[in-house]
Amino acid sequence: GDDAAVSSFSIAGRFRPGRSYTVSLGAVRDEHGQRLARAWSKRVAFDDLWPTAEIGLLGSLFEPAARRAIPVSSINVEGFELATAPLDEGAVLSLAARARSGGGALGVEDLRKMPGGSVKTVRPSAGKNRVATERVDPAAVLGGKDKRGPVALAMTYTEKPGFRWAREARRVRVAQVTDLGISAKVS
Repeated sequence: GDDAAVSSFSIAGRFRPGRSYTVSLGAVRDEHGQRLARAWSKRVAFDDLWPTAEIGLLGSLFEPAARRAIPVSSINVEGFELATAPLDEGAVLSLAARARSGGGALGVEDLRKMPGGSVKTVRPSAGKNRVATERVDPAAVLGGKDKRGPVALAMTYTEKPGFRWAREARRVRVAQVTDLGISAKVS
């Protein structure tokens, strides 16, 4: 019940990052029934969110009729390199060979070197602890709204900047823009 003795407790709530809150205790009694000598108050500060970014694409098939841009979203990232490239048969075969040999995923520099590849530096301006979104149009990457084929997106940014464990983070997605649907005959 409410009269049970506790040595600690948790306060759950929708606390916003980068803000401070005040916790106060007033009429509290100890296990012997003695009141707190005076009200207690403490300011609690919440840190900003760690910098993070993602390419908002799940799966590998992309229908051109949907005509949706691929979101590349970030929070508290000062800047990131965003690369895009259409992939031809040679690039797809090279990717498969690279994966089989344990060569790792594509990176920004790999896409820069590909025919039709481009890289830009994005400086999000959404403000602290707010989501910033850059949009990539697959039709623009492929060279027109009627073009089909695989596209690759890659990005790099610094995770945990200013700390000894800061490192370059990489995100890569490959998608196929196609009119072909998946069908099955059930008998």
